[in-house]
Amino acid sequence: LVSDGVLERIGPRDEQFGEEGLRAALATAPGGGAPELTAAVLDAVHSAGDQPLRDDATVLVVSPTG
Repeated sequence: LVSDGVLERIGPRDEQFGEEGLRAALATAPGGGAPELTAAVLDAVHSAGDQPLRDDATVLVVSPTG
C-alpha cells in the first residue's frame, strides 16, 4: 500500500513514478521481509526525481508470520 505521493513522484523528464515504477522497485528489491521491501520502494522513489518530494511518501508492507 502506498500513498499518492509515491505514485505521483515527478522525475527529471516530468514523468510520474507511477505503478510501473512501483512494480520495478518491488521486482528488483533484495530478498527479505517488510523492512527491505519498504526501503527498496522508498530508495527508488527518492532516486526517481531531482527535486525534493512535494508530498508525503508513505509505504506500508504487510508480511505474514508463522
